[in-house]
Amino acid sequence: MAVYISSLIYHFPDGFFEDGILIISNILKTKGSILSGNTVFYLEIAFQKHLMKNNNMFISKDLYKNYLFLLDELVLKGSCRSYYVREYLIKSKKISQAH
Repeated sequence: MAVYISSLIYHFPDGFFEDGILIISNILKTKGSILSGNTVFYLEIAFQKHLMKNNNMFISKDLYKNYLFLLDELVLKGSCRSYYVREYLIKSKKISQAH
Protein backbone atom coordinates (compact mmCIF):
# COMPACT_ATOMS: atom_id res chain seq x y z
CA MET A 1 0.00 0.00 0.00
CA ALA A 2 2.83 2.42 0.80
CA VAL A 3 4.21 2.09 -2.72
CA TYR A 4 0.90 3.29 -4.20
CA ILE A 5 0.64 6.24 -1.84
CA SER A 6 4.27 7.17 -2.43
CA SER A 7 3.63 7.02 -6.17
CA LEU A 8 0.74 9.47 -5.77
CA ILE A 9 2.95 11.75 -3.68
CA TYR A 10 5.64 11.60 -6.37
CA HIS A 11 3.37 12.17 -9.38
CA PHE A 12 0.80 14.53 -7.82
CA PRO A 13 2.50 16.32 -4.91
CA ASP A 14 0.09 19.25 -4.81
CA GLY A 15 -2.83 16.98 -4.02
CA PHE A 16 -1.29 14.19 -1.99
CA PHE A 17 1.93 15.32 -0.32
CA GLU A 18 0.92 16.21 3.23
CA ASP A 19 -1.84 13.62 3.63
CA GLY A 20 0.32 10.96 2.00
CA ILE A 21 3.20 11.65 4.39
CA LEU A 22 0.88 11.25 7.36
CA ILE A 23 -0.64 8.03 6.00
CA ILE A 24 2.70 6.39 5.16
CA SER A 25 4.26 7.34 8.49
CA ASN A 26 1.24 5.95 10.37
CA ILE A 27 1.41 2.69 8.41
CA LEU A 28 5.13 2.43 9.06
CA LYS A 29 4.73 3.12 12.78
CA THR A 30 2.06 0.43 13.17
CA LYS A 31 3.28 -2.28 10.79
CA GLY A 32 7.05 -1.82 10.85
CA SER A 33 9.28 -1.51 7.82
CA ILE A 34 7.21 -1.68 4.63
CA LEU A 35 9.48 0.36 2.40
CA SER A 36 10.25 -1.38 -0.89
CA GLY A 37 12.71 -0.13 -3.49
CA ASN A 38 10.08 1.79 -5.43
CA THR A 39 8.67 3.36 -2.27
CA VAL A 40 12.12 4.57 -1.28
CA PHE A 41 12.72 6.03 -4.75
CA TYR A 42 9.38 7.83 -4.92
CA LEU A 43 9.69 9.27 -1.42
CA GLU A 44 13.26 10.48 -1.64
CA ILE A 45 12.64 12.29 -4.95
CA ALA A 46 9.32 13.74 -3.76
CA PHE A 47 10.87 14.94 -0.50
CA GLN A 48 13.77 16.58 -2.28
CA LYS A 49 11.49 18.33 -4.80
CA HIS A 50 9.11 19.47 -2.08
CA LEU A 51 11.84 20.98 0.08
CA MET A 52 13.50 22.77 -2.81
CA LYS A 53 10.23 24.04 -4.29
CA ASN A 54 8.85 25.25 -0.96
CA ASN A 55 12.09 26.53 0.48
CA ASN A 56 10.64 29.54 2.32
CA MET A 57 7.39 28.02 3.54
CA PHE A 58 6.60 27.11 7.12
CA ILE A 59 5.52 23.54 7.81
CA SER A 60 3.42 22.30 10.69
CA LYS A 61 5.02 20.60 13.66
CA ASP A 62 3.12 17.36 12.92
CA LEU A 63 4.22 17.31 9.29
CA TYR A 64 7.81 18.02 10.36
CA LYS A 65 7.79 15.10 12.82
CA ASN A 66 6.37 12.69 10.23
CA TYR A 67 8.70 14.02 7.53
CA LEU A 68 11.67 13.46 9.83
CA PHE A 69 10.44 10.00 10.84
CA LEU A 70 10.15 8.88 7.22
CA LEU A 71 13.52 10.36 6.30
CA ASP A 72 15.10 8.51 9.24
CA GLU A 73 13.56 5.27 7.96
CA LEU A 74 14.85 5.94 4.45
CA VAL A 75 18.34 6.62 5.81
CA LEU A 76 18.19 3.30 7.68
CA LYS A 77 17.37 1.68 4.33
CA GLY A 78 20.66 3.10 3.00
CA SER A 79 19.41 6.13 1.10
CA CYS A 80 22.21 8.69 0.73
CA ARG A 81 19.86 11.22 -0.86
CA SER A 82 17.51 10.97 2.11
CA TYR A 83 20.42 11.64 4.46
CA TYR A 84 21.14 14.95 2.74
CA VAL A 85 17.46 15.86 2.51
CA ARG A 86 17.06 15.12 6.23
CA GLU A 87 20.03 17.33 7.11
CA TYR A 88 18.62 20.11 4.94
CA LEU A 89 15.24 19.76 6.63
CA ILE A 90 16.77 19.94 10.11
CA LYS A 91 18.99 22.93 9.35
CA SER A 92 16.79 25.12 7.22
CA LYS A 93 13.08 24.41 7.52
CA LYS A 94 10.84 26.76 9.43
CA ILE A 95 8.33 25.07 11.70
CA SER A 96 5.06 26.79 12.52
CA GLN A 97 3.75 26.58 16.04
CA ALA A 98 0.17 25.99 14.89
CA HIS A 99 -0.90 22.47 13.89
